[in-house]
Amino acid sequence: MIKEIVKKIVKYPINILNYFVVYLYYRFARLNHMVQNDMFESGGRKILVIAPHVDDETIGLGATLGVHAKGGDEIYCVYVTDGSASLSEISKNEIISERKKEARVIQELIGIKEIFFLDFPDGKVTQSNLLQEKLLGKLKHINPDIIYSPFLIDAHNDHVETTRNLLHALHLWKNDFKNLYMYETNCPILACLVNSVAIFSKEAYNEKVLMMNEFKTQSVMLLDAFLLLNRMKSLLVNDGYCAETFVKTDVGTAMKISFKLDYMGFSPLQFRQLSNRYNLLLGFLTGYVRKIEYSKEVKKML
Repeated sequence: MIKEIVKKIVKYPINILNYFVVYLYYRFARLNHMVQNDMFESGGRKILVIAPHVDDETIGLGATLGVHAKGGDEIYCVYVTDGSASLSEISKNEIISERKKEARVIQELIGIKEIFFLDFPDGKVTQSNLLQEKLLGKLKHINPDIIYSPFLIDAHNDHVETTRNLLHALHLWKNDFKNLYMYETNCPILACLVNSVAIFSKEAYNEKVLMMNEFKTQSVMLLDAFLLLNRMKSLLVNDGYCAETFVKTDVGTAMKISFKLDYMGFSPLQFRQLSNRYNLLLGFLTGYVRKIEYSKEVKKML
């Protein structure tokens, strides 16, 4: 009872503090060499999204995918895990079923041509020959022009290991592939690494809000934290109503980044996942010194 009262008392001051700190960060942060909306240069391409979990595709790049679809690009999405680790009062089988229903709703809202469920155990993604073979099969089947996958500095093991597995598959498929965009989910990418920014109108933002509201299985998370970050990211370029940010690179460079981070002792456990706007400050500051160290090395390779 006392705990709940304390939460209500500090809720709004914490919210204001978090908002203020995040505003200052994005207002004065310096980007890496940036190319705005470069992923939208032409239509008629094949876009492949690798999402560790249902909702990552929307949190990380929901507005971007909407523009791709409206521009005539074909979008394909591969969901790596079964979503069974989501916190809920229903059984794991029911969670898996509900999350797949949510994915199909998002497919319809965005205009994704085809979705695939690999059904690896949620929360347990590791380096896996089986996963790499499945991803390689999708690469050969789809033959994408652009690939989106989570950034390698992240607070969730599934996100990091998903991209690491993808890199092995890409090396076997096309080791000179250049259009790899790594997106942010629940662990902010430092602005100094961002080299591609997709800028959107209020209308596109509102469409993303509608998509985020479809994730009923994520009721324990306040997804408005990610929407707030989208709003703040527009400050990086002083343009638009909101923005989504990416680290664009080629396969060879991404593999070097992965090896370097591993050598430096990187672990997702060194950071904190964002889950709502009240822990934004913790999400930014937990492991911040380490993130700066990693980011400096990554920047040298980009």
